[in-house]
Amino acid sequence: MIIINYVYVKHKLHSCLFYRNMLRAKRTTKSPYARPGRAPAATKKAKASRPPSTVTQPNQVTTATSTVTQPNQVTPDAIPLALSNQPTTSSGIDIPDPLEFEASPTMLSTVAKVQEAGPPCRLLSLPSSSGILEPFEQEVEQLLSASVSHNTQEIYQKGLDSFAQFRKKFNLTEVWPPPIDQLINYIAYLSSKGTTYSTAKTYLAGLSFNIKLGNFPDPCQFFIVKKMLNGFKQLKHRKDSRSPITFPLLVKLIDSLQHVCRNYYEKLLFSSAYGLAFFALLRVGEITTTRANTHSSPLSIENVSISQSSIQITLGKTKTDQHGKGTTMHINSTKHNQVLFHNLLEYATHRPSQTQTSQFLCHMDGSPLTYYQFNQILKKALSFLKLDISTFKSHSFRIGAATSLYMQGTPEQEIKTMGRWKSNAFKSYVRPNTVVL
Repeated sequence: MIIINYVYVKHKLHSCLFYRNMLRAKRTTKSPYARPGRAPAATKKAKASRPPSTVTQPNQVTTATSTVTQPNQVTPDAIPLALSNQPTTSSGIDIPDPLEFEASPTMLSTVAKVQEAGPPCRLLSLPSSSGILEPFEQEVEQLLSASVSHNTQEIYQKGLDSFAQFRKKFNLTEVWPPPIDQLINYIAYLSSKGTTYSTAKTYLAGLSFNIKLGNFPDPCQFFIVKKMLNGFKQLKHRKDSRSPITFPLLVKLIDSLQHVCRNYYEKLLFSSAYGLAFFALLRVGEITTTRANTHSSPLSIENVSISQSSIQITLGKTKTDQHGKGTTMHINSTKHNQVLFHNLLEYATHRPSQTQTSQFLCHMDGSPLTYYQFNQILKKALSFLKLDISTFKSHSFRIGAATSLYMQGTPEQEIKTMGRWKSNAFKSYVRPNTVVL
């Protein structure tokens, strides 16, 4: 059985009726697609005065002008042309019968999946680059890449990968931007998996970033999405259980390094790293690098100045300074921070002068100190002290420094300035009730 494409038939019917009216009115139009005008009043009166047709036989139709006796054939004035079974010829113009055609795959009423565009394979690849001139494509991507930090790009990419796996698992269409129903189900999917609120929020931020990058309306801003995230926060928000490394614990950690490090130089290296992380309230990513990117640390050797009375540190591009304006910190020598000054001065005299990296903290062979090594030695030192390593993380130094300053009575504004906080977020780091001595 052949299923006729209704759109095709309807188009043919309109075309045939249009040509019939055009011929009857004995006029032409400029374009075959132009809408025919109203018939003149005289034509309407003539049509109204025309005598009605008389049907004399089952297959014979009589009109005022002619009688057609051929079987299965009628004139255009008797019934609509679209119902005739044979093509009608008038004034030398053949009007094809819309019901007589040979069925073809394109005329059959079938439902086909429209080709859809999936998410970009790379985080900062534009979904459509048709408007970008070829000489500037690489420059555009470099500018976009520079607008977001390397760590943020990696987190956003994890969000894209997670969303792609979700759609693949449930056989969802890979349209871009994703429809609102897919985002709703994705949030529910993350919640059912036990994903933390912060992770889910970051993944949605990655999706939102890429949707806006393609200049599409952002469904992540819909009311229902925001409300689901609020509910996610209420049900899945986990309390930060990281314990602070305060000054007394810092001293014990530095003393234990002689038992867990391979040699004296390594002890100086990690003592300096841990001291800087605490007294300068630094993020670990600001003094270490990663294996994938050995030049990502903002702390270079030319930006560190050490003397007996003060230490000056200038950070380049950081998490809160994406434009790389630079931040300079001064640490004056006090009785409280002599452990930092002693280790840094000793480390500076032993640091190799010729290295493959400009990073200030590096090993004897010139390789930079990595984030992984920072954490691994920290775990070994905590284990040596018989402390629970699960409650201490690399950020515990920054948390502990804020807690110690608060317990010493340091004004809140001064703590914010030292830690480069622009809001009161530092208050979540003050945890005097969880201090481990």
